[in-house]
This record gives sequence, C-alpha cells and structure tokens, in this order.
Amino acid sequence: PKLTLKRVCDTRWESKIDAIRPIRHKFGEIYDALLHIKEDLNLTGSHGLQTKSDACALLKNICDFKFISSVIVWYDILSAVNPISKQLQSIHYDIQMALKSVSNIVKFLKEYRQNGFPKVKIAAKEIALLIEIPGQFPEEYQHETLLNHCKDLAILLSAKETSDIDAVELFEELKIFCQLTEPNSSPNKNLELIYNKKLQEIYPNITISLRIVLTIPVTVASAERSFSKLKLIKIHPRSTMSNERLTGLALLSIESDLAQELDLEDIVQDFASKKARKVNF
Repeated sequence: PKLTLKRVCDTRWESKIDAIRPIRHKFGEIYDALLHIKEDLNLTGSHGLQTKSDACALLKNICDFKFISSVIVWYDILSAVNPISKQLQSIHYDIQMALKSVSNIVKFLKEYRQNGFPKVKIAAKEIALLIEIPGQFPEEYQHETLLNHCKDLAILLSAKETSDIDAVELFEELKIFCQLTEPNSSPNKNLELIYNKKLQEIYPNITISLRIVLTIPVTVASAERSFSKLKLIKIHPRSTMSNERLTGLALLSIESDLAQELDLEDIVQDFASKKARKVNF
C-alpha cells in the first residue's frame, strides 16, 4: 500500500502508528525529499527560504542514529499494541479474551526489552548506511547520558544542599572502574571487588552508591514488622519508658536471631567492668 506522511491526532490512538509507519518504511525517500528541498534553488522569497530552513532543521534531526533507533523501537511497540487497543474497544470482547490479550502484550514487551535491542541496532544500521551516517551511538552521547544519570542520582541522595556523592567525580570514577569489572556484573560483586582489593579510597562515590543500592529495601515489610514490634513492646505499663531504652528493646526484638547468638556471660563481664566502682591498683 502507498504510504504518505500523516499528522498525529491527540484524540486517536491509531494515528500514532499511522504517523510512524511511513517514517519507518520510507526513511530513505523522506531523506531524499528533504535533501532535494534543501538544495532547490527555485525556492526563493520568505516562504521559500522558510521551507528550506525547515528542511535543513528536519535533516539535522533525523540524521541521527539515536533518532533512527527510536523510530524503530516506537514502531515495533505500537505495531504490537495497536491491534490489542482495537480489540479492547470491541463490544464483543469479553473479560477472559481481554486478559489473555493484555497478558500477551505484556509478555511481548518483556521479551522485547530483553532481546529486542540487538535487532533494533541491525535495522537502524541498515537505514544509517542508506543515508550515509555512522551506524552507532556516538561516544559523546553515551558519556553525556552517563553523566546525566550521575547527576540524577546525586540529586536523589541530596538534602539541604548537601549530597552523599559528587556527580562529576562519580562519572569520572565509573569511566575507569568499568575497565576493572566484568560486563553485566551485579552490584554485589562490584562492591565485593572494591573491598577485596581495598579500593574504597580510590572509588569513594561508587562505593557509597553501591552500598545504598544494596541496602534499599525492596518492600516495606521490614518497616511494618518494626512498628508491629513497637506495639508489643511499648504497652501501657511501659508508657514512661525513655526513648533510649525503647530503642534498645526494639532492636533486640527485631534482630532476635542475632541477639540469640550473643554470649550473655561476655555481656555481663563487659557491663560489670564498666560499672565496677572498685579500683584495682
């Protein structure tokens, strides 16, 4: 079928796939058309110069490997979602069929996230070769993206104009540290590598970041259990208990497994030695 460029309509979901389809399959023709407009000497006057200026701006934006990859990803996702969107609008669609369709699209998105990127790069390289641009992400873009992530992390770990890490220093540390670690290694292994080789002072920002990542609770279950313990500890007869004693009892109750491993005799000896009034000469 003949493909033509179409505008995106905010009120029609299907217009998104209709707008991206010609860009995905006719990228070369669109590039040639914009290049022809840019080099057309017959375009004069204010309107013609504005048209040439718009064509130049569009050429600059689409001649980018990141843009080409984004078009392919967007098209693949919309191509899978659009049929489900149509089906869900049908009056003959029951809840069982809807759940099955949604499950299938969720499965597709998970698989695409895991295995789709290599295919996207291959397709993007073919288009990049067609319009004669480098078929890879520029190193500056990768570094810029990494630096932005470091800045975002520093903002999240900041309070009252102070931050636990320095974004620029973290960025510089990561560029060097990636040469020491294996690809796709886990945060736990990276932190073990740092401590085993005594690299804490060389990579302080990475060390702090990894420690925070590994200690962030996955759920709020531990916090909820802590409050449940407080209800059991601070009963009415203990209403006048000091915060220090309450904290100590709560810690013993929450960490009961560790508390049972303590040697009471050693604790008593330590307590007695600190509280003893008799002075040995």
